[in-house]
Amino acid sequence: MNSGQFRKGELHGKQFPKGEHHPKAKLTAAQVLAILRDPRSHHAIARDYGIYHTGVSEIKTGKTWRHVTAPLTDRRQRGGHIKLTSRDVELIRQDSRSLAVIAREYGVGRTTIWHVKHRVTWNHIP
Repeated sequence: MNSGQFRKGELHGKQFPKGEHHPKAKLTAAQVLAILRDPRSHHAIARDYGIYHTGVSEIKTGKTWRHVTAPLTDRRQRGGHIKLTSRDVELIRQDSRSLAVIAREYGVGRTTIWHVKHRVTWNHIP
């Protein structure tokens, strides 16, 4: 590697500031957490925060701001797709709320929740 090259996240051996400490940051950590929990459409959220809807999507999937969102997203995030854990399945099966409400909470579709509740998938979990 020559002096003009740098590894991702580093410039001349120094770490780039993360999150709100980065000079081009448009959001704070508190705003990122609010976005993560906001059930509205990505477009509506983006309008309120003055960012693009793709930025909202990247926050919600843990692609960006991971240092803030990891404790909330990594239990279900694998390979770019949201996954459920065994514990999620147990809780979903006990949940009496509507499929849409449960699906929104776990970041999956209503069909996924229906399949879990009717043991089409995850049938090895009691």
